[in-house]
Amino acid sequence: MNDRAVTESIGVILLVAVLVVISVTIGSAALVQTNAVRDQGDATRINVKAEVTDSSVTLRHVGGPSLDTEDVLFRLSGDGGRVGPYTLAQIDNDEANGTYLDISDGSDTFDVGDEVTLNHSFTGYIDISLFDSESGDLVGGGELVYGPDGVDAEPSDEDDDGRVP
Repeated sequence: MNDRAVTESIGVILLVAVLVVISVTIGSAALVQTNAVRDQGDATRINVKAEVTDSSVTLRHVGGPSLDTEDVLFRLSGDGGRVGPYTLAQIDNDEANGTYLDISDGSDTFDVGDEVTLNHSFTGYIDISLFDSESGDLVGGGELVYGPDGVDAEPSDEDDDGRVP
């Protein structure tokens, strides 16, 4: 009796099974990567202009969507420690050492033209962070680092995924 035909059939079935497993693995990996890219693109970003003095940092909203003042945290880190994080609502309600200037309609949103200021006593480099209170995502396009000369200085210590620790 000839059993060779059975061996060939089993070999073909095993090859097809291996190809199915490889295809499913590659397809799953591609879907996970696609979702990661989509999730990263959903983060809200605004444009801010920073003005740094010896005693304060002011951020002006110059472009992008309006954000709820309860959802945005402002933090300064420097050689003498850290100031904040405070929500913009806390700064507006005089619960922090700073000011909030709402030039629009007096709403509870951080709109284009609004300014927020935090006072500090740093003498060296200052890391300026404006981020979402729930997710920790930076909303100002990245951490701003200023040195004694007022120019961008050393790189920040933010996580690789853009989240603030």
